Amino acid sequence: MKWTYLLTVLLAQALAQEKLPTHEHHDDDETEVYEDSCTAISEDSECANNPAINGICKERCTEVNEIVASASNLCPRSCVCCTTSRSRCSKVYNEGFCSAGQCEDGLIEIMDTSLCSSGYVCCRQPPKGGTFREFEGAGERGIGPHFQTFDGLKFTYGGLCKYVLVKEKTDNPSFSVASRHVPASNLDNALTAFHSSLEVTRNENTITLSEGNDKIQFNGIEIQDNLPYETTDHSIIVDWSDNQKTVTVSIEGILFIEYNGKGKTSIHLDKSLAGKVWGLLGNANGNRKDDLTYKLSDGVENTIELRPGEGFVKEDLQRFFNGWLVT
Repeated sequence: MKWTYLLTVLLAQALAQEKLPTHEHHDDDETEVYEDSCTAISEDSECANNPAINGICKERCTEVNEIVASASNLCPRSCVCCTTSRSRCSKVYNEGFCSAGQCEDGLIEIMDTSLCSSGYVCCRQPPKGGTFREFEGAGERGIGPHFQTFDGLKFTYGGLCKYVLVKEKTDNPSFSVASRHVPASNLDNALTAFHSSLEVTRNENTITLSEGNDKIQFNGIEIQDNLPYETTDHSIIVDWSDNQKTVTVSIEGILFIEYNGKGKTSIHLDKSLAGKVWGLLGNANGNRKDDLTYKLSDGVENTIELRPGEGFVKEDLQRFFNGWLVT
């Protein structure tokens, strides 16, 4: 019994002398370190190696100055491409980015070479509610105004009226876009025209966009304070873009319009309508030589012949514009 007591005392002393581990409390211990699984595989991604993007793959973009370059081929798995790129493409279009080569299927390629550096194209998400596949871009801008057809033909004409930019080529077109031109002065103080407003029709619906985007009407009712505005079947959506500097009109499966209220309109046409439209912006059939086609008073179609190297004859353009005059 004496030996048992002695062993117990010795064991207690040994345990008392042993330095047991202690836990010191630090405020930093409570800070959870977040590890993003996407950054580890970002190095070899298109997001990181595309010099126009120069981004990083993450699970989510957390920095204040980061934007999302939205395309599935930029990062692996379910990661997103976060970039601080400040190209005009990313400034003008939400989630827009400059891509080498063609845009990924499902994205819109913006036909404006000023948005990205040479060799790159501006890609963006399609408008909400759209079922667009690919687009061709056309439109008019500024004092003149200056036109570019869907097939890339460019010309300038200062007519002072309302003209059809594009409409379905049928006896009873289901959609059309018309532009009104008002008097203006150019830099030389010469009288010319300015693209002041836009009228978009789809079946029985009419959307009117006025200069400065101060008044936006849907079937005569002002909607500028209630955007986005869409029809009950979601086939037509009117919304703001570019920090409320641009109005967009999306007609499902047909076209997408951007109008800045300052004389610039861009129209993107679904390629399913190639060769099935006409107007000042041509027929979108891939051949610019027959873009200047209109209907004579007797109903016969007439195409103004392009003379290589000679430019446009004023009288020819006048006949062409008169052919698309809205009376």
